[in-house]
Amino acid sequence: MMMLKWLLINLRNQFKKTPDVINYFHKLLTSQYFYYIGGEIISKTVNFLVIILISRIISPSDYGYISIAYSVIPILLVLYSLNIPSSIIRRFYENQNDYLEFLLTNTLFITLNSFFLTVIIFLFSDSICNILNIPQDLLRITAVVAFFKVFYEFYRAFLQANQNGKIYAKFTVIYNVMLNVSIIIILFNIDNYRYMSKSYSDLFTSSIFFIYIIYRLIKVTKWRPQIEHLKYAILFGAPLILHTISNVVLGQIDRFMINSIVGTSETGVYSLAYNLGMIMNVIIIAVNKAWLPIFYKHVENKEYLENKLKRIIGFIFISAAILITYGSYLLNYVIDYRYLDAITIFPIIVISYTVVFGYIIYSNYSYFYKKTILIARNSIIASIINIILNYYLLRVFDYRVAAVTTLISYTILFILNWYAAKQLVENNVVSIKIYIVSLLYFILFSLIVSLINSFFSGMLTILLNSIFLLCFIVDFKRKNYF
Repeated sequence: MMMLKWLLINLRNQFKKTPDVINYFHKLLTSQYFYYIGGEIISKTVNFLVIILISRIISPSDYGYISIAYSVIPILLVLYSLNIPSSIIRRFYENQNDYLEFLLTNTLFITLNSFFLTVIIFLFSDSICNILNIPQDLLRITAVVAFFKVFYEFYRAFLQANQNGKIYAKFTVIYNVMLNVSIIIILFNIDNYRYMSKSYSDLFTSSIFFIYIIYRLIKVTKWRPQIEHLKYAILFGAPLILHTISNVVLGQIDRFMINSIVGTSETGVYSLAYNLGMIMNVIIIAVNKAWLPIFYKHVENKEYLENKLKRIIGFIFISAAILITYGSYLLNYVIDYRYLDAITIFPIIVISYTVVFGYIIYSNYSYFYKKTILIARNSIIASIINIILNYYLLRVFDYRVAAVTTLISYTILFILNWYAAKQLVENNVVSIKIYIVSLLYFILFSLIVSLINSFFSGMLTILLNSIFLLCFIVDFKRKNYF
């Protein structure tokens, strides 16, 4: 009763400020944040629905094959592109005079490098498949898909640098809708080798977009390739290769190790849980895409950044709280019974992604000051810790412990990047207190929701969780997080 009284009093006080709240959401809906976040959320919502459908059609072992293949793609994207797309935004804000020539030079290089590495993968596919424990045809198609996807990511980086949020959103949504529609069509028309369905559909979709992207880049770029442009991009992106691969290892090694130590079916269940929790990661990535241009413009203005960041943190943790509150309950009714174990690690996955957001906040300083070697070092340390933890703990506990080891590793990565930012800019880095207080508060909220889910069931669970969620949101509003 005391909690309800407190909640009603705070709601009354907040409703008095309704114009401020309306004004806040009006600004949000007309900003770049809305386009980036909206486009990503629509795309991943479609992906989310298709994942649920897939879980009802294919077996966990087939889903495990798909997961391993698509864990390889991020590594291939780094090797194909040498992380050159990461230099596009930085170059745009540093020197726009020869920006179009810069795009052309690096497009040509990425094309040649990607083609060469794809051929290498085809030649050594037998050996690679023995290591990954996946079919050879799946690996080869995955390599070609990665070739096309390099240009997809390159073009999205170009749109982001130009702050074309609306076009970025349309581009992303159309791609994902086409991809998922083709997956459904293929799944309902094949009876065997269903683990190939996503690769076939991605091959079809990405090849069409490849043609469109090349056409658009030819129209906007200028034919003046210069070795200096390639040198700039590689010097910026090369130190990040180890960082990006380490990040992929950090996020994907658990699946490889589960597949090797436990089995393909368990890999499928674990991967489904992570893919369902991916909507939190989508929100974070989309927010960061909109945040980066603001950060680069005001990097010296600590007070301005903290004011903006506080609102973003509020949005991130409220989104995560909503997922924690209703996600597990809804998943219990929509996913196939063979994947129900995925629900138990869903909250840990959501918490992990909020920690990733903390790491991103402070790694942006190293990006801006071109100290990307610091990011690479920190990522390697966290990845090694993750591998060691998984190697020993997966042999003692079941596969779900991998979610905990990943959370621990992300926490270490966050601390290392915060410390690196402090070393770079000393007292001009945004305060860690803003993020840490919110994170601890969110973890406490997650524990309360987990306890409610353990001791209650049905509509009573939803009611109690909703009350605590409302308290959480009201308290964030009271502390001026939005």
